[in-house]
Amino acid sequence: MSKKLDISIPAFSKIETGVTDINFSRLEQIAGLFKMTVVQLLLYGEESSVTASADLELLNTRLINREEEVIYLQNKLIVLYEEINQAAKK
Repeated sequence: MSKKLDISIPAFSKIETGVTDINFSRLEQIAGLFKMTVVQLLLYGEESSVTASADLELLNTRLINREEEVIYLQNKLIVLYEEINQAAKK
């Protein structure tokens, strides 16, 4: 699996064991390998009642919130990087 994802075995092991949080693009990549949607992958093995429309909407909302959090943190990192560069130039 790590070879198909083009990552090292230790990196994949960290994803499997929960040491490393998985990002949305990696989740999409894994779902694609199994020819599933991200929702299907996340719900795999759950009871059929979980696939109700309201539950899918909740899951979608959680995914969107996580992606927004990642974008916010990336932007914050960029701002901090620029501040450090400006301070170093003085």
